[in-house]
Amino acid sequence: MTDSDVCSVLVLTRAQTNPHEGKKVIEISAPLDGSFSDYLSSAIVSFNETDPEYLIRIWSKYNNGIKAGRGFPMLDPQIERAYTLVRELEGSDCPDIVVNMDKKEAMNDKTLLDMSTFVDESVKQELFDNILQASKVDGKLYFIPVTLEVEGLIVKEEDVGKDKTGMTFEEYGNYVENALSGAQPYDYPESRYNYRDVFLMSCIDMKSAVEGEKVDFDSEQFRKAAEYAKGNFAENRGNPDEYIPFAEEEQRPRPDGRYVHMTNFINYVMNCSGEQDACSVIGTPSVTGQGPRFTAQESISVAAKSGQQEGCKKFINYLLGGKFISKEELSISSICINKDAMKSEISLISKYYNEIYEYEMEYGLFNKSQLKTMGYKEATETMQQKFYDMLSTLSVYYMDDKEIKNIINEELAAYYSGDKSIDDVIRFINDRVTKYVNEAR
Repeated sequence: MTDSDVCSVLVLTRAQTNPHEGKKVIEISAPLDGSFSDYLSSAIVSFNETDPEYLIRIWSKYNNGIKAGRGFPMLDPQIERAYTLVRELEGSDCPDIVVNMDKKEAMNDKTLLDMSTFVDESVKQELFDNILQASKVDGKLYFIPVTLEVEGLIVKEEDVGKDKTGMTFEEYGNYVENALSGAQPYDYPESRYNYRDVFLMSCIDMKSAVEGEKVDFDSEQFRKAAEYAKGNFAENRGNPDEYIPFAEEEQRPRPDGRYVHMTNFINYVMNCSGEQDACSVIGTPSVTGQGPRFTAQESISVAAKSGQQEGCKKFINYLLGGKFISKEELSISSICINKDAMKSEISLISKYYNEIYEYEMEYGLFNKSQLKTMGYKEATETMQQKFYDMLSTLSVYYMDDKEIKNIINEELAAYYSGDKSIDDVIRFINDRVTKYVNEAR
């Protein structure tokens, strides 16, 4: 330490009284990845500071994990922990509120409460109801998305038509051929999506296939997705994280449509074709032309054995109501399901981002061509409105399970090479996924 170094000492003193004394405790499970979203963490802090009756406390009593069975001895550690928690929810020492529990094995009344009647009518009016409806499993709301990841195609409105929310496979083929001159919207600078497995998974509905009485991937949607993937996409890449030099990235196609995963508004801005273009987010190819899909970046459920169900209901309404969010300064960047919160946050994010963009244009390390390759552009008012409007068109909740994806890709390899018919492949997929689901219980 030198003489010029300045040190400060912070002295903490104990309060004379405990502000939480006498409160009933609600335990919420720590996320498996170890972190809460900006939205949920802000809600917990604010609720604990303001509610006179209840206190949220973190539950992290996870066991070491399970093996799903001899058929799947090498499960991903995160998946093992998730299945461990499913079993712990049936015990006496379980959390009251569970984070990120959208596993099929937990979707039953013995494990989780149906929260269809949990949300007060006044709060429900403030939410994107289409998101709640799409999240139901067999008509029951076992989990509620708190923050979202949206999946879809960002396209120029003039290329697909105004108010378009999705495309059939035939419309998609014509769009690629005519509007994009044959370039796939999955292939663009810094994209890691231009492969058969990515296209296929962006089209199939895994949640619907596994949520019924039996596993069933035999649908027109699955067959058309596999057929298009076989005829129009290259082999799957061996290493999806392979580094591609920036000089090569600049040479890749720059189509006016892009397949994207978005967790915030700026993801959308950076993938719009230009500042002056009206760009919509529409669904990936489907039989019915359905809208964009989404999954929960973070979700909450209530354990069936919780002894604090009224407290859980109170916190969930506080969380979804979003009153703790500042309308004056940027506090969250996630996509949430509260309409008013999203409206104000999109505007605040745009203001903050545009200030940074202007600085980069004037003084940054990259030239304008490089900034364009990376997707930087001004966030316009049109973009803000288009993104907000898109949230009302989300129609399908997509489930992501690494083991099921691996099974599907392994079996489809024989179809792509011409060694098996699609009928045989679907039969093998149904059989293997059924065994996986049963072993994981």
